[in-house]
Amino acid sequence: MSKSIPFNMYCLLAVVMVGIIVLSRRDFGEMLDAEHRSATEGKLLRDGAIPMQSAEDSLGEVLTDSPKLRYFAVPTLSMVAVVVGGAAYTGLEASDPGASAFDIAGNAAFVDALLWGAFALVAVALVMGVGSGLASLDEAMDTVIDGFGMVLTALTILVMAWTIGSVTTALGTGIYVTNVAETFVSPTLLPVVVLAASALIAFSTGTSWGTMAIVTPIAVPLAWSVGGGTPALLPVAIGTVFSGAIFGDHCSPISDTTILSSTFTGADHIDHVRTQMYYATTVLVVAALLLTVWGATRITPLVLLPIGVATLGGLVYALSEFDANRKGVAATRTVRAGKRSVSGDD
Repeated sequence: MSKSIPFNMYCLLAVVMVGIIVLSRRDFGEMLDAEHRSATEGKLLRDGAIPMQSAEDSLGEVLTDSPKLRYFAVPTLSMVAVVVGGAAYTGLEASDPGASAFDIAGNAAFVDALLWGAFALVAVALVMGVGSGLASLDEAMDTVIDGFGMVLTALTILVMAWTIGSVTTALGTGIYVTNVAETFVSPTLLPVVVLAASALIAFSTGTSWGTMAIVTPIAVPLAWSVGGGTPALLPVAIGTVFSGAIFGDHCSPISDTTILSSTFTGADHIDHVRTQMYYATTVLVVAALLLTVWGATRITPLVLLPIGVATLGGLVYALSEFDANRKGVAATRTVRAGKRSVSGDD
């Protein structure tokens, strides 16, 4: 399995892409519009946008003008500790003595552990808020209930998204796409074909895990066959399945992670999808090119990945300059002085 990591190029380069965007302070596509609007007008949302959720509207005004980091850090760390501890406990209980860490993790009841962790987070936050005098017990409980109501919107959309994903799975969308890809696969094209098939399936179904479950049992035998009955192409197939699945999950409007991101940041859902799609697609194109080069030359991915990093850096610069010149705005991010919106009355 570790041999497949260098071929998981989309995921590796996506992490690098985040660093490039942060350090260069450059944007392109619709994110450039959003950053320019925020810097010049102070508007986080475009005119006409429909935010998925507003924490201020749902929960009311904040309880203090001087928030402390500990009120966030302590409940969050409590949740992490309980989740990890609960997973380890349930895994040990369900495993034989002397079981490996991998077996313990496989036997762990993560759903139960996550529920315990969520309860711990809420309980610790309540104790800290009431104990410090930030809120009375009645106010704290009202906030918790309002928070539950805020989550219901996301849960409703998630249920509908999962329904769509279930329908596409029942229709055999993933198997159909993969079977079509099988008809023209060669050792040279295998990485790109598996990457594209996984990306399309994940985008259509909104689930990376489901995509891996659909494509892996088909891609692995295909790689064995195309590789002449040897395991030479198996790491490539596994790595590219993961890459395509994560890309599709990043960009799919029915992905649970995409929906939750829009919900809890109060963003317009489609705006969120469209702004991140420019970056994800750029990374996917670079990964596909590198995999094509690997298929044709068999150059080690440890050489190709640094080339991919340099290519991403060049693309971010070129695309940001081109888009900024086309739109007549600055290519690099600016910060509004004093965090005040700029208008003709200022």
